[in-house]
Amino acid sequence: MGLVRVDFDETVIRSIVLLGERAAPAATAQRVPPHVVDLVARLGRYASGLNPAFHEVSLPLEDLTPFAAHALSALRGTSPGDVLAYGELAALAGHPGASRAVGHALSKNRWPIVVPCHRVTRADGTLGGFTGGDGSATKKALLDHERAAFLDGSSPRS
Repeated sequence: MGLVRVDFDETVIRSIVLLGERAAPAATAQRVPPHVVDLVARLGRYASGLNPAFHEVSLPLEDLTPFAAHALSALRGTSPGDVLAYGELAALAGHPGASRAVGHALSKNRWPIVVPCHRVTRADGTLGGFTGGDGSATKKALLDHERAAFLDGSSPRS
């Protein structure tokens, strides 16, 4: 079983974690596997300003197209504060020039923060789209949260 989805509401990086075949939401604490408890704790540390690692969290990437799986796997290797353009991620995934396909793959990302799609911007440094939370405002908040450093030292533009 792998992580099915990470959601957060429009005001807070509050996450809902589901496992396996859409685990029942009424699961009791005694039935929650230790790796889920660990992931929820990591997400809590992230929300409180720390930057825990998520790269070893098991994800069902086999549910994705091979291209999307490559793109999301490549993105998981980035660190907090790293920002790259859609085209750069396409090249890292072995498909230079496929920046639109990267954007499409990221729009289907079910694991924001665990797969940090908020770290991908347009080549001109503007934010680009984001499907989580409150859209681009959430993307900017996540980047600010990670104290993302841009080449010119400025904050990302919306």
